[in-house]
Amino acid sequence: MKKVYLVHCWEGRPQDGWYPWLKTELQDRGFEVNILKMPNTDEPVFSEWLSHLRSTTP
Repeated sequence: MKKVYLVHCWEGRPQDGWYPWLKTELQDRGFEVNILKMPNTDEPVFSEWLSHLRSTTP
């Protein structure tokens, strides 16, 4: 099964905006979808986000 990892925007949350809708649309097409909850979204630090991505995705 193909996997999709969605990364929300700055100050965003996985449940915000169009992320849940896109997750459902992609799942209906046979994808495994993960919306990642990124750290410190109000003041993101690139190195923290990169570290989080490395630890939560294969």
